Amino acid sequence: STQIVTFPLNQGKDIFVFATCGQEEWTEESWTTPGSVTELRELYRGFHPEARALLDACDDVLKSALYVRDPLESWTDGTSVLLGDAAHPMMPFMAQGAGMAIEDAVVLARCLGMFDEPAVALQTYQDTRLQRTSRIQRGSRSNEWLKVAGNGDWVYEYDAWRVPLESAAVRAGA
Repeated sequence: STQIVTFPLNQGKDIFVFATCGQEEWTEESWTTPGSVTELRELYRGFHPEARALLDACDDVLKSALYVRDPLESWTDGTSVLLGDAAHPMMPFMAQGAGMAIEDAVVLARCLGMFDEPAVALQTYQDTRLQRTSRIQRGSRSNEWLKVAGNGDWVYEYDAWRVPLESAAVRAGA
């Protein structure tokens, strides 16, 4: 979907513009590729005049692709583990990437504090987080998540400090 999201930077002195528009021919995976201001303005020519005025004020742009990634089946291998975008890279449409990384860190810290055996702690962390992050990762592919769920409570009411730790090790009392 084509959309524009903006937010202030430098105490409002600058405006960050995040404009998304599907382009099948764009394949370069980079965050620093120079883009074309003319191309950007052309892609949004049918938008509201205030949105076009915002784009007309842009001096230069960077162009990057958004890549859809499927949830991984496993984040851990013995005493190695992934978290945040390394474990579950998300599209930006739910604005939950950083939130999921923070939740991961809280649950990982809890697991490391609970278990003496690192492999058990890491497996428990993965087992606790995988279903939630996979659901949000899939939901981040579109801007429909509030329509499907009815509200955002399932996203925002999660408490990483209190969520039950899930794994065979926890159930066995390891």
